[in-house]
Amino acid sequence: MYTSQSRMNPIAMIPASLATKVLNQEVGIKFQGVIRDIYNHLAALVYREAGEEYNRALILPVIDDGEMYIGGELYMDWEDPDLHPAPIEKVLIFYKKYIETNFAYYKGYSPVKVIKVKRSEEIEAVQLRNLLFVPASAASNEKYRVAISASPTDIIDVLEWNKNREILLGENETELPGDSERMEIKEFQEIFEHLRLTFANWLALNEGGGEFRKRLEGVIFSRRLPLYEKRKRLEILLANKVASWITTDFHSEDSEQAKEVSLLRVDCRVRSQDKCVGKCMWKQGGEGGSCLLHVPEQTILTEESQRVSASRVLLLRLIEELLRYGERRKQLLDNNINRLVNIEKPVVIPVEGSTSNQVIFPEKSAAWFELLRLEWASKPDEEPRYLEEMSGKRAGVPLAPQYKGTILPPRLQTILNGGDDVVDPKTSAIRLYRLPLAALVMAVNLTGKELGITSDVRSLTDTMLRGIVRKTGGSVIQIDLRKDPSDANMITGARPIKSLYPNMPIPVFVIMDDGSSALLVLDPSSPIILSREDMPAGLIRQIQTTLSTKRGVMGLQEVAKKPTLTELRARLQKEKMTEDDIEKAMVIGAPEASVAPAPAPEAPPAPAPEAAPAPEAAPEAPPQGPPMVSRVSNLRAMAARKKAAQQESLEAPPAAAPRLKNLRAMAAQRKAAEQQATQ
Repeated sequence: MYTSQSRMNPIAMIPASLATKVLNQEVGIKFQGVIRDIYNHLAALVYREAGEEYNRALILPVIDDGEMYIGGELYMDWEDPDLHPAPIEKVLIFYKKYIETNFAYYKGYSPVKVIKVKRSEEIEAVQLRNLLFVPASAASNEKYRVAISASPTDIIDVLEWNKNREILLGENETELPGDSERMEIKEFQEIFEHLRLTFANWLALNEGGGEFRKRLEGVIFSRRLPLYEKRKRLEILLANKVASWITTDFHSEDSEQAKEVSLLRVDCRVRSQDKCVGKCMWKQGGEGGSCLLHVPEQTILTEESQRVSASRVLLLRLIEELLRYGERRKQLLDNNINRLVNIEKPVVIPVEGSTSNQVIFPEKSAAWFELLRLEWASKPDEEPRYLEEMSGKRAGVPLAPQYKGTILPPRLQTILNGGDDVVDPKTSAIRLYRLPLAALVMAVNLTGKELGITSDVRSLTDTMLRGIVRKTGGSVIQIDLRKDPSDANMITGARPIKSLYPNMPIPVFVIMDDGSSALLVLDPSSPIILSREDMPAGLIRQIQTTLSTKRGVMGLQEVAKKPTLTELRARLQKEKMTEDDIEKAMVIGAPEASVAPAPAPEAPPAPAPEAAPAPEAAPEAPPQGPPMVSRVSNLRAMAARKKAAQQESLEAPPAAAPRLKNLRAMAAQRKAAEQQATQ
C-alpha cells in the first residue's frame, strides 16, 4: 500500500474507512475534507472543531483503503494555500481526546515531538510515535507558547512533503531530443486551459452573462451567418476583453515565480497579490494593480517551428472552440472546465554528498518507458542459484522483543504447539497484543459499537463472532483460557460459507485467566493478523477441528442479490406472479416464488337451493410413460380442462335470476308458515 511519507509501515496506519466510521460519530468535531499529496494519493483526513467559524484544520494521516469522499473540501497538497493547520495546542488536544481514546489499537498515533524548520524556526508540525508528521501552526497565545517550549523539539532542514513537491515540480536539467519543443507546446496548452477557465467564469457571472451572453449565443447559433462572418463578429466582441485578462510583460523575477507551479488551474482575475503565482503575474496599474494571465509573446505554430503572436493564437483558438467544437463549447458555456493540471516532466534532484543524481520519471513520459526497457534488458532470464536458495519458504523474519505483557502463558503455548511434549518453532515467534476487546476488533476494520461490545464485555459471544464473519467474510477464532481444557467451548469460532479469497488470515482472540483480552501477532509494535504460514501446526489443527463443527455463516460474498423492479415485472409477466410472490422475492435469501397453474373458474350455482350440484369428476390421468411424454400429456390435459371450463361458463345461463327466484320462494314459504302459526 502507498504511504504519503516514506519508510512507513502501512499496517501501522489507520485505514481511511475506519477513521471516518469512528470520528463521524463524535459531536465535538466535523469532517471538513481530505488531503491528496503531490502524487494525487489520499494522504489525510481533515476535521475541524464543531461551531468554529474559522476553519482551522485538524489533520489525521491515514492509509488509503479505497474509501470514496464525495463531499467536503479537496486539498491538493500538504501546503495547499486554502489549508490552514490548527494551533499546536488544538492539535495535541485533538489527538489526546479523539485519536488515542478511539484508536487504542494503533498506538503509534501519540504526539511525541514538536517539529520546527531551520529556515524559519517556527512550529511547522507535530511528530507522532510512528514517525508521521502532522501539520500544525504556532501556539495561539503566550501561555501555550511557554508550555509547548518545554516539549521535546526537533529542527529539520525541510519537511518531506516539500521535498516531494520539489521533486515533482522542480526544473529538469536534462532533456531528450525534441523534448524542449514538446514541453513548450504542452506549456502553451496549459496557458490556454487557464484562459478557458477565466472565460467560463466571467461568462457565468451576472456582469459577464445576461445581455452579452445573448449576443454571443446569437452569433454562435445563427443559421443565416456564414462561418467567416461569425469569426469576425466574435473577434470584435471578445478581442478587447481577452486582451484585458493577459499580459506578455516579462521580468527577471518571473523565472523564479514560474517555479511555483500549482496542480490546479485558476482564474487569475480573482487572485490577490500574494496568491498571484504560477501562470499568473501581478501587474501594477492605476488602481493598485491586478493579477493577469502570463502569456509569452510568441509561440510555435507549425512543425517548422514558425513563431507567431501567442495572444493572437489564444484568441483565435477560443473563437474556434465556440464555433466548431460542440463539446468544448458546452464546457465553456456551462462553466464545466477541468481544473486539474496534467504534468509530464522528468525531474533530476542532486543528492547531497554524492556525485550521482536522483531522477524521478512520470509514468506517462517516454523517458519512463525507455528506463523500463533498459531495466528489462539488464535482467537475465536465468541465474545460477545454490540448492539452499531454491526453497519455496520465505526468508526468516527477526523475532520481536518480548516484554512482560507480550509473553505467551504456558497453557496457551501447549495449545499452539498441539501437546505438552511438542515444540513448534513458530510458537516462539508469536506475541500477545493486549487491549480491550472494543479496541482489538479494529484489527478487522470494525468497531466495538458495530458488534455491541461494551466496557463490561469480557469475551466475544457467538453472535459477535458471527457478526465479524458477516462483515469481513472471513473466519474468526477465540481461545478462552478461563475455561477448563475439557470444556468444548474453550476454543470457539465462526466461519463463512465461503471465504472471500483463499488463505484469508484468521484473527485469533485470546481471553486471559484474569479476564483481559489479547490478539495473537508477530510484532506488537506493528500488529498484523497471523497468516496461515505463521501459525503453528497445533493451532491450525485446532482451528480446523473447531470450524468444522460450526455451521457456515453467510458472509459478504454469499449475500443474495435483490432482483430489480424491471426483473420482477418481467417475471410477473412471464409467470403471472401474485403480489405475495413479489414481496417474498424482494427479501434477501428468500426462495424463489413458485407459480401454481391458474385454477379453473367456479361452476355456476344450481337452480335449486335444497341441494348443491355434485362436483364434476376430474378426467382420468393419462397413462404413465416416459417422463417427458408424461409431462407433455399432463400439460395438454390441464389446457383442455381449462378451455372446457371457460366454454361452459360462457354457455351457462346467468345465475342471478334462479337465485333471486329461490329467495322469493323461501320468503313466501316463511310468511305462510307465520300466518298459519298465528291462526
